[in-house]
Amino acid sequence: MRATLLAGFLISTALPANAAEQMAARGVGAGSCAEYGQFYKTDPRGTDRIYTSWAQGFMSGWNFSTLPKYRELATKSVDAQMQHIRLYCDAHPLVPFVSAVMDLYISLPERRISN
Repeated sequence: MRATLLAGFLISTALPANAAEQMAARGVGAGSCAEYGQFYKTDPRGTDRIYTSWAQGFMSGWNFSTLPKYRELATKSVDAQMQHIRLYCDAHPLVPFVSAVMDLYISLPERRISN
């Protein structure tokens, strides 16, 4: 129940106040690293479940958009990926969470699908 309430709150705080507002990202990734840090202090496990899911989906989608080149997500465990994101967010609290995910993404080795 607590995780469901947290998920609803996180998602609602990331939505634009004005429907006409333009955004390149939606969901928790559109919020700041500082917001992520505050939620993490309150409920680390629940926050990581939500933000990890968003980050994995974002990076997977980005990979599909760049095929036949892609970044090898499996070179770091999900725990190591979230550690990378936490460290980035700690150092850059005012940037959007998606910036931390992109920093992780570009740190991963690039591969090419071979035919």
